[in-house]
Amino acid sequence: MNLGRLAITVALSAASSAVLAGGFDGPFAQLGIGFVNAQSQLSFPGWLDIKVNDDSFAGEGALGYSRSFGSFNLAASVSYTLGDHKAGSFVDNGYQSSVYLKLRNTWHVSIEPGFNLNESTLLYATLGYSGTTANYIEYDSKGTFP
Repeated sequence: MNLGRLAITVALSAASSAVLAGGFDGPFAQLGIGFVNAQSQLSFPGWLDIKVNDDSFAGEGALGYSRSFGSFNLAASVSYTLGDHKAGSFVDNGYQSSVYLKLRNTWHVSIEPGFNLNESTLLYATLGYSGTTANYIEYDSKGTFP
């Protein structure tokens, strides 16, 4: 096989992949469960400087839309975490209290540019932004963690 035939074969293969691309077009919905490790740092000058972490499982729901433009694909999605994340706890002996940290109302938006490698394979990257609300709950020496 000479280089000219090889170039024609590669060009026809690439063109047929672009024609077949598009198997990922349309709306999509996702439900999932994941493992979360949240790390928190509390600093109050002259009193407290502590780092704590905690692990938890969390569910997530997402909605999005994907569209192919030849071999290029672009998707966008929004998601929301179902439930709260544990973010650490500690006992403050100076004030005889217990402190529990958690993250609530966690959301995420993302754009996912990618390339259709063939009709059933999409290679993509995720660019996103997330937000959450942190809660600081303090109990006296007789309190318990929720």
